[in-house]
Amino acid sequence: MLKKNKKEIIRAKFFKMLILSSFVLLFYKSISYQLLPFGEIYEEQGEREFIRIKRIKAKRGDIYDRNLVPLAVSIYEDGEWKRKYPFGWITSNLIGFVNVDGEGLEGIEYEFNKDLKGKDGKMYYFRTADGKYLPLPEGKIILPKDGSDLILTIDIRIQKICAEVLKKYAERYKAKRGWVIAVDPRNGEILASCSYPFFNPERYYEYDNIHFRHNPVQYSFEPGSVFKPLTALYALKNLKVKLNEMFDVSKPIVIGNITINDPEIRYKKKKFFNLEEIIVHSSNIGISQVAKRLSPKEIEKFAKLCGFGTRTGILFPGENAGRIKSYKKWTKVDLFAFSFGQGLRVTPLQIAFFYSAIANGGYLLQPILIKGVKREEKYKEFPNKIIIRKIFDEKVSFVLKNILEKVVEYGSGKKAKIKGIKICGKTGTAQKYVKGKYSDELSIMSFVGFFPKENPVILIYIGLDEPKGVRFSSEIIPEMFKLIAKKIILIYGFNRYEA
Repeated sequence: MLKKNKKEIIRAKFFKMLILSSFVLLFYKSISYQLLPFGEIYEEQGEREFIRIKRIKAKRGDIYDRNLVPLAVSIYEDGEWKRKYPFGWITSNLIGFVNVDGEGLEGIEYEFNKDLKGKDGKMYYFRTADGKYLPLPEGKIILPKDGSDLILTIDIRIQKICAEVLKKYAERYKAKRGWVIAVDPRNGEILASCSYPFFNPERYYEYDNIHFRHNPVQYSFEPGSVFKPLTALYALKNLKVKLNEMFDVSKPIVIGNITINDPEIRYKKKKFFNLEEIIVHSSNIGISQVAKRLSPKEIEKFAKLCGFGTRTGILFPGENAGRIKSYKKWTKVDLFAFSFGQGLRVTPLQIAFFYSAIANGGYLLQPILIKGVKREEKYKEFPNKIIIRKIFDEKVSFVLKNILEKVVEYGSGKKAKIKGIKICGKTGTAQKYVKGKYSDELSIMSFVGFFPKENPVILIYIGLDEPKGVRFSSEIIPEMFKLIAKKIILIYGFNRYEA
């Protein structure tokens, strides 16, 4: 009996120890899950099992023109924000577009994506045992912060006029690409910036990359004769030429196997041109003789001073700086070619702002595209005028304006003439360099003009790349300028008849 009792006592103690050990083990596990690092993992897994997070998409900021006309807006449709572009192709490669996730991919949408997209919010849901989701208390909701709105310097009325004329002529003459820029030369504000070919930004995935390039900012080319006034400016500024001095333009200049001729002058009534006539009739022979007197080092330096070969600083992605070859590598032919716009690459924007300096009395301005950014009730205003530097004085500017007025009065730009308005302008027919030589068939044709002469408020630069069926810029580009300018005059309503 005693032995039996001892066995029962030992068995009881064993079970007690087993139960106690089990409780200790369970307690340890429980504590470890709560306090030790791997316990956190199990807790997170438990939350993931029962908690769901829904992203609340922030509204992307809207983009407006200078008069607060919407150019890009976000609307809530079918349970999500969708980006809409009220003017479609007209502003396509300027404004750009967003992808399916609402991220800006091109143009203004890309450059200011951080400001426009805002910050998404979150809502937490609890999953019940039967698979239903219930919203958690308000403390588990993080509200989205909508993106900022942008106000541009663009005037959509002018943008529309420029885009429609560009599209019409580019399609008529089967051009490879083209551009129109309209600028206020007094402060550098861009009123219109168009690039051909256009596209539908709400169906961007149907187009290739050439449609997305914004030519005024991102394309560089040899400018041709629109560059001649830079050579004339430098020569006048440094007293290398007199206005009444005559140059023999009757014979081509031959250097080795290179011949410099005047293809745009079909018939010369005069053998000698002064500086005004060289520019008005766009004489390569004449401007080469002017360049012969200039220092390659100094003319290269002056070109850079005028903004060529460097980025303008415009708030737009992918700006092309262009290219100027070092004067140390120039030959005599390179100096002559440089004088009439060959052997360097520029952007349409650089040309527009060089001519803006002629229009405004010698000031190189920074291009301005953004007027301000608005976030909730706060408005950040951008500078409305930034002077980079003064590059020549008003006297030289005055002389150049008189010469450029004659280009439109009776020279290569006469198709741009509008009765009652004094317009200054210059044509350019730049042969394209193809397979080691300049083509007689492929060219970039352009015209830049501003008005009214005495106090210019509008400057327009137009270009078409490889238009078919025309030989010289003077045939069609000044005509495009006139169509655009006449409609802008109606919008602005200023007095057409100057004293």
